[in-house]
Amino acid sequence: MMRRLLAKLLLMFVSLIVALALAEFALRWISRGGLPVKDPYLGTVMTPGGDWDANSFRNPRVLKQADIVAIGDSQTMGWNAAREEAWPLVLGSLASASVYEMALAGYGPVQYAHLTDRALQLQPKVVIFGFYFGNDIYDAKLMAYESDAWKDLRDPNYKDIKTGSDDPDKIIALVNQAGTQPMSLSASSYAARHWIRKNSKLYVLLGDATRSLRRMLGIAPSTENSQQYVQEFANQHPELAYVYDKASPLTTTLSPSYRLVAVDLRNPATQEGWRITQGRLLAIKKILESANVPFAILLIPTKEKIYLEYMNSRNEKIPDSFFDYKAREDEAMAKVEQFCAANGMRCPSALQPMVDALTQGIRIYDATIDGHPQAPGYRVIAQHVHRYLIEEKLLSASRSVAPQ
Repeated sequence: MMRRLLAKLLLMFVSLIVALALAEFALRWISRGGLPVKDPYLGTVMTPGGDWDANSFRNPRVLKQADIVAIGDSQTMGWNAAREEAWPLVLGSLASASVYEMALAGYGPVQYAHLTDRALQLQPKVVIFGFYFGNDIYDAKLMAYESDAWKDLRDPNYKDIKTGSDDPDKIIALVNQAGTQPMSLSASSYAARHWIRKNSKLYVLLGDATRSLRRMLGIAPSTENSQQYVQEFANQHPELAYVYDKASPLTTTLSPSYRLVAVDLRNPATQEGWRITQGRLLAIKKILESANVPFAILLIPTKEKIYLEYMNSRNEKIPDSFFDYKAREDEAMAKVEQFCAANGMRCPSALQPMVDALTQGIRIYDATIDGHPQAPGYRVIAQHVHRYLIEEKLLSASRSVAPQ
């Protein structure tokens, strides 16, 4: 009797495993697009399907010709928003122009220069590069030193200096997303669930479908509980997190540590990234000027910089933990703008339009630490680029529609 019962239980267990495996396989087959694969020149590309076109970019379709080509990273790809809400596609709608986006999270100046020749195949009237201060300079160094395809960009005298083992990025992500402290049992549980979510489409489907129910039953933390925990953590660790809540529609979480290395030109790795970045921007200029195609480098500041400028405009006290961060990003922005001016490059900045949007009470970021805009933020960027293209006579006003 006991043996028969154990056999039945074992059969049920094996059947369940097989059913889950088949469901996972089916989901992967149905939604097989959008999976990252390695590429020697770009680092990562996405498999076609879903949001991703046959060229592995996030467009509704592949174009043979495009009036505007937008090249960039996740800030240009439209992370945190639907594909049609990314600023390049919104720009196309505003300008009644065809736009093709070549962007992916993790890309930087090395990839931008590599993609420029591909952009020219679309015979664009203008090419726009989204240059994000939050990681582009640092990403140039990473790509040059992690991919042998770009070893010629390396400085033989450069020596990589490893910093401390505590990664503020990971610490804040744990606190903000999981409502837990590093090295705790709940943190280990979150890490395990995060790994499963990253590798299982079935887990993602079930998790997303039951999130509201789990929150109602108290199994999963509510948004309010998570935000309260972040506030408590920020009070204890002001050097890692700061919750801006002086205007409730604009509540968000900022960090002086989250992006500091990436904007600090005193850091050897960032210095090396800036050296490589200058060379890549000059390469872009040479390629496009040879083809007689105008271009613009859209400067996208970090969320921290945007909020600090907003706070300044309202005469609000800047937290002491942000003084060094503000000075470092200010210096980086000044360096890039000086480089652009010295080399005759158009480099419009999205800083003031984003600050103005906050002043108008527009929620352009969510309440978390995430530095990517929401759809309204991408629309602000698109409107700014649209106006700039018309003012610079890079886009005919007669072919455009008024910004909303």
